[in-house]
Amino acid sequence: MKILPPTVFFAAAALMGLVHFASAGPTLLPEPARFLGLPIFAFGAWISRAGAMRFHRSGTDIRAIEAPATPMTDGLHARSRNPICLGFLAMLLAVAIGLGETVPILLVVGFATVTRHVHIRREEGR
Repeated sequence: MKILPPTVFFAAAALMGLVHFASAGPTLLPEPARFLGLPIFAFGAWISRAGAMRFHRSGTDIRAIEAPATPMTDGLHARSRNPICLGFLAMLLAVAIGLGETVPILLVVGFATVTRHVHIRREEGR
């Protein structure tokens, strides 16, 4: 069974919320600074959406279960080989900033690690 990045993204976001409400950890950011997460989240959502729309316009399956029929080399894909995952990472970072605690930051690192060593490595191995 292949676990796709959106599944890991939503699991990490849910875990952040669960940890935040179940046991608040050490606070890293004061209340006003937590609003810095909003533009970061919007930017991450834009990156993910733009990357996904590029797949859609080309008729390529976005799920990355098989090798793509048409490799993406333009638009955001010219700058990042995985703009959708990059957007997910930015959104998780934004949530962690919004929560302002240490544990969510660790979950962002966990998401990046799992995405890099599971999903991206699988894609590059084709």
